[in-house]
Amino acid sequence: GSGSEAGRAYEQALTLRVEQLNEQGGLGRPVELRIRDNRSDPTESERNIVDLAADRSVAGIITGGCNECAIKAAAAAGEQRIPLLALAGSDAITSPLADRPFAFKIATSPRENAGALLGALAMKRVRSFSMIRIDDTYGAEGQRALREAAGRARMGMGQVVKLAPDEKDLSGPVGRVLQGNPGALVVIASAQQAAAIVTEARGAGYRGEI
Repeated sequence: GSGSEAGRAYEQALTLRVEQLNEQGGLGRPVELRIRDNRSDPTESERNIVDLAADRSVAGIITGGCNECAIKAAAAAGEQRIPLLALAGSDAITSPLADRPFAFKIATSPRENAGALLGALAMKRVRSFSMIRIDDTYGAEGQRALREAAGRARMGMGQVVKLAPDEKDLSGPVGRVLQGNPGALVVIASAQQAAAIVTEARGAGYRGEI
């Protein structure tokens, strides 16, 4: 799916770590890693959780970077009462806490990211920015957090352009977000899309902070 590039990187990292653990004797017994592809599809992700939870030898589940998949998976993990660790960053994965007792995540929250990002822009004397973001829960959380942080920092927040998770032709969205030549461009997207957005923006002659 749209998150396949990051998914492969996570798979390789987890495979390596499991090999290292087993070389050290495992966790009292050998650790087995089973890979399921959710195809960046929340429904497929939920189905995977239910199937894995039915196997009593499965002690926990790790999900990748697809936020909508992780949100759906977290709800399913709660129903199946199996621990889930998400590598995605949406706050909706673990909140409300009362409804997500089995869900955990290691990524920083959109609010933390927004504060750090605007702090870095302020150090470079950037006073306004525009945003291009993925059209999902995490993108909406990021936009809200940045708007709040911008208000506190007295920094102008300009145009916001949304992208479908699988959008390939970025020339139109990038062209729209660069109208008015913003002081900086904030990108909330998958690693693959973000890299393409930077290439498109630089190709269009934008020289501001990204």
